[in-house]
Amino acid sequence: EAGNIQGIELANQEAAFYESQLEVMQSENEVIADKQKLARLMGLTDENTWDIVESLPDLPPAEISLEEIQAKALISRLGLAAQRQKISIFKHTLTMIKLRIIPSIEAGPNTERDPNGQRVTGPMVGVEVPLFDHKQAGVARIKSELRQAEHELAAMEQDVRLQVKLAYEKLLTLRKAVEYYKEKIIPTHKEAVNLTQQHYNFMLKGVYELLQVKRSEIMAEFKNIETLRDYWITRSDLEYLIGENFPQLMVETKPKAKDIKETQLPHQYHQHGGN
Repeated sequence: EAGNIQGIELANQEAAFYESQLEVMQSENEVIADKQKLARLMGLTDENTWDIVESLPDLPPAEISLEEIQAKALISRLGLAAQRQKISIFKHTLTMIKLRIIPSIEAGPNTERDPNGQRVTGPMVGVEVPLFDHKQAGVARIKSELRQAEHELAAMEQDVRLQVKLAYEKLLTLRKAVEYYKEKIIPTHKEAVNLTQQHYNFMLKGVYELLQVKRSEIMAEFKNIETLRDYWITRSDLEYLIGENFPQLMVETKPKAKDIKETQLPHQYHQHGGN
């Protein structure tokens, strides 16, 4: 109405506004669906009786070493424990079979008649002599099964180490990405907004240029949140692999009070003249 903007520029900004409104509606629907799914997984009948904190926890101060995580996984994984128990049973069975190979010995008093027909009582020792059955087949079979079980255990342990290593490397990569957003990308976008605001105040930039720069800053914040979310998901996957929580997760973190829905420009982003 003021005549200080071209029609095509206005149409482009209106299209961006409508697309943003659509994104908001889609995000709100995803929140409702995800909350209902989570309530079902937790066995709750009403998802309105509980709520989630508004922000994700910050990164922990440091990560425990890969060697320590792998050691925990090798100890706590149930599949490995079951395989070790299987090997122990094979060893016990092999020991019992070997013990039965040793001839049985009987000792005690005995009475019998001598050639003259008189009864003679004295000590007696009887030794079993295994002429044919030495249980060689059973021993060979158990040894073979024992070796196979030990090879399977070694393969399982190597697989667990590899799974933990891959998840751990992904965790470190996401951690570096979150730190990079926090230390480099977001501050650079904030500086761009401040500089564009100064140019706008001197009428060197238009309001829509300022809005576009602000939008880029907000999108960087979204990507930072998504990266931080992926970090915590990967951390949960890694905890599942080792079968226990990381020590750092026991530290309580206070939720931030910032409302993520507040994406309007601050009050200083005003328009020159008119409404």
